[in-house]
Amino acid sequence: MLDCPQADALKIEKLKNRRETIDPFALAQRIEQKLERIYLMANGRLSPNPPPQPSVLPLTRAERQAVQEISEFLGTLLPTKKKKSSRAGLHPK
Repeated sequence: MLDCPQADALKIEKLKNRRETIDPFALAQRIEQKLERIYLMANGRLSPNPPPQPSVLPLTRAERQAVQEISEFLGTLLPTKKKKSSRAGLHPK
């Protein structure tokens, strides 16, 4: 385009100046912000539903025993169930 004889010299000079003043990182950030806004405006009925989250079930007796044995073997203490304390809200010493 710069070497084109029919190109308008004034327009070419304006384009050169604009190219020199544009921060590519700021431009990328603005594009990302606009894409995020477009994504948020997308129709939820047309978007696929997110996959269901797995439910957290309490450990079975066998699983608690296995965790306890492994933690003892490794020398770590992993709680496998909540213990009731006589001092509510206070941690045992």
